[in-house]
Formats: sequence, structure tokens, C-alpha cells
Amino acid sequence: MDNNMRKTHCMTTLLGGVAVATLLTLPGCLSGDDVASNGVAGEASSVEDQMQKLLEEFPEATRIDDHSIGWDHGKVVLVLPADNAGEASAEDRGSEPSAVAGSSAVLAVVHGCPSGWYCVYENSNWGGRRLQFSDCTRNDLSDFGFRDKTSSWVNNGSHRVQVKNDLTALPDPVLWTMSPGSSSSYVGDANNDKADYFQCS
Repeated sequence: MDNNMRKTHCMTTLLGGVAVATLLTLPGCLSGDDVASNGVAGEASSVEDQMQKLLEEFPEATRIDDHSIGWDHGKVVLVLPADNAGEASAEDRGSEPSAVAGSSAVLAVVHGCPSGWYCVYENSNWGGRRLQFSDCTRNDLSDFGFRDKTSSWVNNGSHRVQVKNDLTALPDPVLWTMSPGSSSSYVGDANNDKADYFQCS
């Protein structure tokens, strides 16, 4: 059991009415003060720390709000998750692309990906950080700190997109193709964390 799990267990026990003295004897338990100081405020601080590091790493980027930064007048946006939700379990992963809501039409918002945008995600099942583009000209993921970090995606745009691995030997291999109005909850073990750039095909 890791530290976070021990803390969760201790807080759950506290809510169940167990004496505080008993809680404090368990490994990794938080005191009442620790719970207050490491709750929602701690989470917000973590997101803020990430934002500051990103803005230092990418001085050309502009802060949009508490969870996102943008490049090129907002044509490219990186969105941080609002919580610490983990990766989906193996049974929730789908290695094959699926039509969004059973339709190839562009929908309003799909897994946080706005209408007309192309989105890649840090974790499977559309979790973690989301990097989204409003056009599908060649987009090098390394320009936005996302090279070799894609595990799932959504094509909520109107163009067919090829995602490639940038290798020394040319042509660069196509890892997968994103058809308009489709998505994948997991790119598969063979392609996970290998995407370097994408462009319209």
C-alpha cells in the first residue's frame, strides 16, 4: 500500500468514527491538521506548481486559466487535469478506435475535446494532461512538451489525421490514423508513448 492509499484509508477510518489516537498509530496516517492542510488546498497548489513550471519551460506560452496554457493565439492548448485521477484499468482500455457516440459527425465536446479540435491525452481512457489543436497542419508534439507521451486521443475535427513516430529513417512510420469523429481510449502497447507529430493525411 503506497502513501496515498494509507492516507485515504486513515481519513476514511476517521470518518467512520474511530478514535483519533488509534488513527495516529497507523503508518502514514495524517493528523487533523495534516488533513486540513493537504486537502483541496494541497491539490490546487500542485496544479499551480505545474502551471508555473510549464510557463518557465515555455516562455512563449500564455496562461489561459488555472488549468490551461496556450500557444499561437490559442490555436494549441495544454489542459491540466483538475484532479489526480489515475489511468484506466486494463479492462477499460480499448485498443481499437471507435466512433464517437456512434457517429462520424463532429460533436460539441468529446472527453473534453471541443468541437473542431484534435486532442491527444497523456493517459489511457482520456486521462491526465490533454493537448489540443485547432488545425491539423504538421504539429510537433515536442514543441509543447508532449513528445512520446500520448496514450489516447479524440478526433473531433473534420480531417483525417496521421500520427507518426519521428525516426532517423524516412518515411516516418504511421502509428495510427485518426478518422473524423472517432476516438481511442488506448493506442495499444506497441504505440503507447511513441507519438512525435501528427498532420492531415
